[in-house]
Amino acid sequence: DWISFRFLGGTFDPPTPGINTKTLMGAPSFAVWIPHWSMFIDFATQLRYMSRWGRCLGIHRWKSLAILHFPWALANLAVFLGHLHKDQCEVFKILHPLFIFLGGITILIGTIRLALYVPEGGTEEKKKLEGMLRNRVGIKPASTSRDWDVRYSLSSVLLAAVLSYVSLYSTALFS
Repeated sequence: DWISFRFLGGTFDPPTPGINTKTLMGAPSFAVWIPHWSMFIDFATQLRYMSRWGRCLGIHRWKSLAILHFPWALANLAVFLGHLHKDQCEVFKILHPLFIFLGGITILIGTIRLALYVPEGGTEEKKKLEGMLRNRVGIKPASTSRDWDVRYSLSSVLLAAVLSYVSLYSTALFS
């Protein structure tokens, strides 16, 4: 058993009522869970916007590229489940690099397909598409609010904090 990593000696770890701290030995701390969850939330949001981008432009290969990220999402799931089991389950240690490798191959295939995309209408369609990209015509912004980035970041970290609490309690439950 390895001792769990405590960010700045646990200074920023919130109180966890109802959990015996000995059951969390070897598990990631609250401060370690937050970046894990916020990264996953950002990853899912990015995939959502890749799909929207493809729909706005009429290029469905963007959506297929987003779907081809699925093995990387499974890699994140393997990491999360491994952490919930305090990294003692060998299956998750094997699945993580396997899904990363498969994800790299699928993303390469999706990226090549997107790079080789030729619009159906030939040169005219390509010029129209290039004009849309330059002028952003027909592409609606996700939000008209100027502080969208700040609101997104704060809500992402807040959701990550809530999920971090859930992760801590789940780790204690599996112990």
